[in-house]
Amino acid sequence: MVHNIEVLPNRGAQYMRANGSAAQIIRKFNDYSLLKLKSGEHRLFSNLCMATIGVPSSFTFLRKREILRKAGLKRLLGFRPIVRGCAMNPIDHPHGGNTSSKFGSFTPWGKISKGRRTAKYKLKTMFVIKQRFRKNDLKKKI
Repeated sequence: MVHNIEVLPNRGAQYMRANGSAAQIIRKFNDYSLLKLKSGEHRLFSNLCMATIGVPSSFTFLRKREILRKAGLKRLLGFRPIVRGCAMNPIDHPHGGNTSSKFGSFTPWGKISKGRRTAKYKLKTMFVIKQRFRKNDLKKKI
């Protein structure tokens, strides 16, 4: 298991940097290594790229959930309450105002307002061996 994986050599870690996330080395070739990411994607990385062995974890992060036993303690630490967008009014949030929506919320123009990917980037499929299954990409307007 490795984490803090570079995509290109001397570029800095870009993959598996979160607490508890790691990739598994499946196979090593001459120039590339095949890694299974936490999302289920199989991807080739150059052997010149740096990575850290092990799974990152923080003792304070793991203990935080045990210490915070009620909302008042969290407020004392400076956290504000989090209200879901679907619980708001339509004026307050794009997801708001749907009282009995079964299929999700839509914009005034009929497009899905949540769940669909909106980033304009090209997935570099050159090094991707097996893509991860994205459930949200299959959503259709009903």
